[in-house]
Amino acid sequence: MPKRKTFIIEGPQDELDEILALFEAGELNNLLDIKVLDVKMVSAEQLESEPATAALELDLYRVWLDSLWQKGLQPAVRSTQSTTGIKLIKFQDNSVELLITIGSLSPTEIQIFLQVRPLAGKGYLPVGLKASIFDEFGEIILEKSADAQSNILDITYGQRFTCELSDRFSVGLTLGNETIQEDFPG
Repeated sequence: MPKRKTFIIEGPQDELDEILALFEAGELNNLLDIKVLDVKMVSAEQLESEPATAALELDLYRVWLDSLWQKGLQPAVRSTQSTTGIKLIKFQDNSVELLITIGSLSPTEIQIFLQVRPLAGKGYLPVGLKASIFDEFGEIILEKSADAQSNILDITYGQRFTCELSDRFSVGLTLGNETIQEDFPG
C-alpha cells in the first residue's frame, strides 16, 4: 500500500479555518478535484514554525486507483510499487484489452504505462488498429498503430508519461471507422 502524501499549508488563521470548514462540509474534494482524506490544524510548535498550519492528507496514487476501478478496469497485477488494470474494448467485429499501469513517483506525480493487446494476450491485434493518447485539449501526445504481426501496442514505450494532480488525458482506439475513447482519470 503506497504511503499517503501530506501537504502543509501555512497561512492566516481565518483562511485555514475556511479550508477546514470546506473539508467538513464535503466540498474540498470537488474544489480541488482530488481526494482529500483528512484536514487537521497543527500548532506552530508541533511543526517548529510560527504561523498556524493545516495539513491536507492526499494520496494521488489512491485517487487514480479509485478512478480506474470506477471506469470498469479490472485489477490484473498489484504490488506495493504499481498497479495494472485491464479494460475490455469492444469494436463491432473485434475486441482488445487496454492495460493501464500506474506507479507513484512522488507525492504529486504518478507514472503511467499504456498498452493494448489481443484478448487474454493471445494472438495478434487487428491490422490497422491505432492507439492515441490525447491531452486535455485534444492534442495528440503519443500514437502507435498495429501491423500484421503486432501482438501488443506499447503506447508509452520509451516515453516518460506522467500525470500530476489536475492532469487529464484520453486514450483513443481506432479500428476502421470506429473510435472508442476513454478519459482519465475519470
